[in-house]
Amino acid sequence: MKHAILMSILIVLCTATGLSALTLDAVAKRNTVYRQPVKISKTFGRLPSSGEYGIFLHVTLRVEQGYSGNRSLFFRLRNGMAQDGQFLYTMVNGKKVILAEKSWLAWRPADGVSIRYRIEKSHYPTFKVWLEVDNGQ
Repeated sequence: MKHAILMSILIVLCTATGLSALTLDAVAKRNTVYRQPVKISKTFGRLPSSGEYGIFLHVTLRVEQGYSGNRSLFFRLRNGMAQDGQFLYTMVNGKKVILAEKSWLAWRPADGVSIRYRIEKSHYPTFKVWLEVDNGQ
């Protein structure tokens, strides 16, 4: 009983303070690298071959002889992403959620939007990517 009361208080506090975030999952056809990552940068962008928008992870790898030390992985949002003027957005439950704003040559994440990732190390480093968006968006 005490646990149920404590959980309901925590839920009310998170809702009242706006600390909860909307999580948007992303998927990729190829999300594995074959050497150890050293540095990772995250950005929004457009895939040149198809013109669709998504999330890029630019991975700098530990270099071995004769190999390039950089890889770019592209992730699509499950519910899609589109451009509207200077903004990238997605639709969630019929509501337009702004994800990024055009800034010179790159896309800058909108306030309250962060690109998150996790590396799962089985045989090769494999990436899982998602977006966290403040409910105020």
